[in-house]
Amino acid sequence: MNSIQINKLDLEKSLILYKDLIEGNYFSLTSEGILLTGNKNKIEIIGRNYNNSIKSFCKYNGDDFQVILHYGTLRKTISLFDKVLDINIDDDFFIISTKEQKCTLPILDHTPNEYDFLDINQAKFSIPIDKSIVSSLKSAVGFAFSGNYRPQLTRVLVELEKNKMTIVSTDGHKIFMANHIIEFEGNHQFLLHKDGLDMLDDEQCNLCCFENTFQIVGSKKSFQGKLAKGEEYPDYQKVIPLVDDYVGKIGFNRKEMICALEKLITLSKDNLNVVFEIIDEQLHLKCNDLDNGTCLEIVIQAGHFGNVFKFGHNISMLLFTLKSMNEDYIYLNLSGKGNAPVVYTAKDEKRLLMPVTLTV
Repeated sequence: MNSIQINKLDLEKSLILYKDLIEGNYFSLTSEGILLTGNKNKIEIIGRNYNNSIKSFCKYNGDDFQVILHYGTLRKTISLFDKVLDINIDDDFFIISTKEQKCTLPILDHTPNEYDFLDINQAKFSIPIDKSIVSSLKSAVGFAFSGNYRPQLTRVLVELEKNKMTIVSTDGHKIFMANHIIEFEGNHQFLLHKDGLDMLDDEQCNLCCFENTFQIVGSKKSFQGKLAKGEEYPDYQKVIPLVDDYVGKIGFNRKEMICALEKLITLSKDNLNVVFEIIDEQLHLKCNDLDNGTCLEIVIQAGHFGNVFKFGHNISMLLFTLKSMNEDYIYLNLSGKGNAPVVYTAKDEKRLLMPVTLTV
């Protein structure tokens, strides 16, 4: 029998990473199991679903061990104990105990190789990616489709071409696009499934690509997922207006706009629009509460060029879009009245908002 001690808060912090990846996932291959391997006072934790896996680490004291436990049961069980977990492990059970209570968790009979991470030395190629690229990958998750009937749109497109990486995602109504300079000469296009990407740390990592798999390897956690061919992705370029197609442009401070919109959304319902209008060289934002007729109007400083007509936009979608961007100054580009898309740009970032329809 092996004996170990784990700080409860450290283990809880590591396990929460896997909640959306594992719990309630219909396609889980391993019945919501999670692999814990203890060696030299460091636990390697691996959880997975049908598409992706996450590896993280946690400190402990005691003997070497390896177990596969039910993820949900483990999280609930450790919540019942105090700061330090005293654990005994035999061939069949993972036993957490104190003087007052004892809980015995069955060890699942899955094989550890179901959770294997590929050897990064066997990758076809590896690219260092800085924290701004990792941040873009995480932000792209929120623009991808959630559901099962449009599988291509549940992925994040990565295009590599002549020292440039382009990251794209869309749900068919809004588009995320970010360009980054990298040190890589080759041309590749592939799709990353979005599950778990938003759990990565904003740190420098390595993107490693294998024949049918990719890894994003960081210092504290690593991510592994299936690759799909980039050719299956819809042609996003055809719906993004060319610069020459813009009829008007508004420039504003991103944080100031977010602050204004958050005030407006407290009054309105999520599905209401904020109305943009230039009056006396200032940008007026107006929103009504349709239930009682209250109207809130906020004025912010903004530059404008060309034909900036009065238009409306969904508050929640606009807030989400601006929060996904990193630059301080944002340009809102109008490509025409009616059903024309609105494009938000800043340096090498673009976000396009509907009305737009992509066919797959």
